[in-house]
Amino acid sequence: MKIDKQYLPFALIFIYAAVHIYVAALNWEVFKTVLNMDLGFGTVSMPPFIVLFVLGLLIMLAMWFFEYRKDLKTYILFLEKEARIQLLEKEMEVKDVKMENLAEKVEQVSAKSVAKTPVKTPAKKEMQTEEEEA
Repeated sequence: MKIDKQYLPFALIFIYAAVHIYVAALNWEVFKTVLNMDLGFGTVSMPPFIVLFVLGLLIMLAMWFFEYRKDLKTYILFLEKEARIQLLEKEMEVKDVKMENLAEKVEQVSAKSVAKTPVKTPAKKEMQTEEEEA
């Protein structure tokens, strides 16, 4: 069974929660034990296993959130570049059409100019030079 990368954080969070719930169900007396804990600024009475479970869950959720944001930024950059590529392709198509039209116009103009100028054959040139000499 292969887990897709995008579902891996959810799978890890689910496994983490399932293990803690399983252990809590079998050892509820240990889980609900309240201990006095010195946190440096004062003594706090709390169940340490439940606090550690919630703290670990919050850390895993924060890691998932930051990973999700990173993936989302990457996806947005990909979409922006894809849109830019499509825009450039459209511009390139327009320029290709303009170049084809320009090439057709150049051919038309050159065809007109060729039709207007008389074609001189070598025989005519020789005759002209002979007439000029005489």
